[in-house]
Amino acid sequence: MNSFSAHADKNELFGFVNKQDKSELKNIFLVHGDLDQAEKFSATLTENKFKRIDIPQRLEKFEM
Repeated sequence: MNSFSAHADKNELFGFVNKQDKSELKNIFLVHGDLDQAEKFSATLTENKFKRIDIPQRLEKFEM
């Protein structure tokens, strides 16, 4: 395939999230991509002091 993805990669996603005020973030939901990659990204966020990171299961509901 001779094309490029328009999706952000791990570094771009982390760069975006890392610019946010951690005290203002109530939850981070990782809902796109393979589970193993979501788990790795969740670990990266946790290592960088982000709190409440969820990887919802299909049809799982959360109180907002």
